[in-house]
Amino acid sequence: MSSVAPRITILDGAMGTELRARGAAVPDYRSSAWSAMALVHDPGTVRQVHGDYIAAGADVITANNYAVVPNLLARVGMTDRLEELTRLACRLAHEARAANRRPEVRIAGSLPPLDTTYESDLVAPEHDLYAVYLRIARVLAADVDLVIAETLTTVREAVAAARAAAEAARVGLLRLAQFLGPLQLAVHHLDHLRECRQRLNRRIPLLLQDSLVEGGALEILVCLDETRRLDHV
Repeated sequence: MSSVAPRITILDGAMGTELRARGAAVPDYRSSAWSAMALVHDPGTVRQVHGDYIAAGADVITANNYAVVPNLLARVGMTDRLEELTRLACRLAHEARAANRRPEVRIAGSLPPLDTTYESDLVAPEHDLYAVYLRIARVLAADVDLVIAETLTTVREAVAAARAAAEAARVGLLRLAQFLGPLQLAVHHLDHLRECRQRLNRRIPLLLQDSLVEGGALEILVCLDETRRLDHV
């Protein structure tokens, strides 16, 4: 039995629902750009939410780029603002960290669902997903310490997100091996766990083998929303 105490990493909580609770401009997520609207209309509230999570003890905060994806931005005529709003989301997180004087807090970027959350029939083919995730990862690269692929409903989303993160690391854009632990692949349906294990076990080592620096390591997790349980892949 090991005498080494486990290291517990505390992540922040929800952003979109917390913004709504504070009166920020966050419309319904099925018909709008959801929390991305707060970047345009209520950036100060976004910064405040980040700061409150840090003050509450979070070790990791996630930039508010969850809804900054082409399909959702198209709903409000902002498709051309993906890069701009992603950078803004990262900047607000950095400002909150600086204001709270906790430089050890890590900032995560989100690789989220690319259409309405939890609507698996809307998930695109893997090559289309990969192209968008790579676009997002390239913008996040300069500003985040890790990425979290969250609330995904299909295995192909998880694989595409991991491929994009690995490619960004391979070409030196994303500091994957140094800082990207964990890369959290959040798979919503429990039924997908076995398939996810098989596909990720088969594909991810090949994707990452050229990305790891000497002494580096990458921890890949699958987060099951129903149980809040983390399983090593």
